[in-house]
Amino acid sequence: MDVDMPFAEATTDHTNGKRRRTSTHNEESRFPEKLQALSDVPRWQSVSERAFNGIVSIRFYVPTSFDGDSPLCSEATGFIVDAKRGIILTNRHVVGPGPFVGEAIMHDHEEISVRAVYRDPIHDFGFLQFDPSQVKYMKLEEIRL
Repeated sequence: MDVDMPFAEATTDHTNGKRRRTSTHNEESRFPEKLQALSDVPRWQSVSERAFNGIVSIRFYVPTSFDGDSPLCSEATGFIVDAKRGIILTNRHVVGPGPFVGEAIMHDHEEISVRAVYRDPIHDFGFLQFDPSQVKYMKLEEIRL
């Protein structure tokens, strides 16, 4: 596999006769930030894997017109802010002012019913709630505010 390396030269590997690139400079001294970023991968990977279990897709339906809003079927995202009580933070328009039918799709594709519990009248956020005992196959993670 050819890798683009600055100041690299092509040499012939005499063990198998294939050409490969080798560096004429010490990569570690030239690109310390690259090595630092690579050494952080395991830490960032564990952080992101935990976060994935706290992020949900939301599929919701507004079955009837209410307060000037038309019926609709849509999708959104949210994240779990309280795993014990099953609280999801999402945008205000997702929760809506009227009747709401929805489900949260977890990272492992489990689908859990959610209900609207709060819609802020001024700011762009709302809360949905699900029953944590209904999540069977995944460890819930909460994303702290």
